Amino acid sequence: MPNSPIRGQYAASDIYLTIFFLIISTPATAGQPRRISLATLELSPYVICNTNQNPSGSCIHIIQCTLRKMGIELSLHVVPWARAQSMALHGEVDGFFPASRTSERDVFATQSAPFNDHKLFWYVRKDYPHDPTAPTFPTEAKCACFRGTNAERWMENNGYTISYKAKDYPNLINVLLENRIDAILANNGSMDEIVRKQHAEDKILRIHLMDAPLGVYFTKDFLKKHQDFLEDFNQYTEECRIF
Repeated sequence: MPNSPIRGQYAASDIYLTIFFLIISTPATAGQPRRISLATLELSPYVICNTNQNPSGSCIHIIQCTLRKMGIELSLHVVPWARAQSMALHGEVDGFFPASRTSERDVFATQSAPFNDHKLFWYVRKDYPHDPTAPTFPTEAKCACFRGTNAERWMENNGYTISYKAKDYPNLINVLLENRIDAILANNGSMDEIVRKQHAEDKILRIHLMDAPLGVYFTKDFLKKHQDFLEDFNQYTEECRIF
């Protein structure tokens, strides 16, 4: 799987889930699409798929609420994160979420107004002797992240040694606790939940790096066809968002 949707295609063998939400409460605004296709990933607490493959979670709630107010039907594709971005890049979907802003994504898509708080933290073992904010840390430490994320791109752009790129968050915590890496850079919403589930609060120290609010990235081709869409989406999201 590629590190970035711009550098390569996703694996043809990937399996994904497509779900249709029929939103019929109000007619679509004049000039707006009747249906929109978005890609996402299963990532608690933002997107959660239960045993019936019926997504829920804080970001699903916001998207459903917003599109319901706009009278737009949603086709949702739950796929690996790198693939979600690649699908948008290659015009297979109209956008992807939940995504923080990056210059790479800005090339082919535009982020909506943020609708969910999101922060990047360093996660290190409490017995780890080095400071992630020290000038020598980027070249000396063995770091890890979730593949295809803003954290990965930020570390690459700032000269960090990325020794491990995980496909899910539990693996990140496992390799950290096993001393195979020195630090994780990850979003607090997902990572804090995994730390709690693994009862590792007394073993892990977290250090805030930056705020990176989440939104939907809509492709520029989609927004060109529906020029009033983003303004209306942001307006209704204001009524639905969670901070």
